[in-house]
Amino acid sequence: MNFSEMKDQAINGVKWYFNRNWNRDDVMNMDEISDELHSTLEMIHSVLILFMGYLVIYSQEILYDANFGDIDFVNCTFTVFFHFPGIMIHATRLYLQGEQQEQN
Repeated sequence: MNFSEMKDQAINGVKWYFNRNWNRDDVMNMDEISDELHSTLEMIHSVLILFMGYLVIYSQEILYDANFGDIDFVNCTFTVFFHFPGIMIHATRLYLQGEQQEQN
């Protein structure tokens, strides 16, 4: 996909987001959703919960450091956003190694 196609897709996505022609019946629709959509939403929900938990745990460490006057906001912010991907990659590698050992 080249840049112009990506740009057109992004513009159409924004247009559809602001297209508010739905009513209350559309919101209250209780039809089943596809398994693929359900698994995607479940994955997004899980990642958001994990990230919120990570922020809560890390904020406790920031508050603990603040009691001793040992806090640097910029350093703490960089740590939150730069260490989390490394933690997730490490956890994914461990999970995949466990899966591989179970298959053997």
